[in-house]
Amino acid sequence: MLVCVLAIFETIFGGLMLFTTGPPYDTQDSKRLAYMNWCFSYPSMICFLLVSASTAFLVVRLKANLSWRSRLPNQLISSSAKEIKASRSVILICLMFIISFIPNIFLVTAAFVYPEFTLQGPYYKWLAHILAAFAMLFQMISSSVNVFVYYSMSTRFREAFREIFCRK
Repeated sequence: MLVCVLAIFETIFGGLMLFTTGPPYDTQDSKRLAYMNWCFSYPSMICFLLVSASTAFLVVRLKANLSWRSRLPNQLISSSAKEIKASRSVILICLMFIISFIPNIFLVTAAFVYPEFTLQGPYYKWLAHILAAFAMLFQMISSSVNVFVYYSMSTRFREAFREIFCRK
């Protein structure tokens, strides 16, 4: 549901940015900058905050669940090992997302606090370009590493991956 809302949100503001501000080679006006913020910066900030809060909640609930399960009889421990492994894989993927989005979040926050800190700013555009390059690199690494994490932690994913890509 949240993904659909974000897709609609970005489609609306992306369309507004393309069709109401003139050709893309014009100078960076305030209207286009506002649409770019609403289309790209704010949704990524919202997703980052949601993933961070959900990961923190998951870690707290996992610790509470582990302490509760430690008091149970031994026959129920085997099902808890699968849950712990699944929770750890989700936490690992969330942490990879959080770490990979830190340069992007820093770039958005710095531009919000200090408006001249943009790619077109007169003073710090070199630093903004470096941070934008690192943000893109970290996001590419994050999206490419997820496959290997799923492959190493999930037997179902491994079987499906082998079935699709490793046919003889």
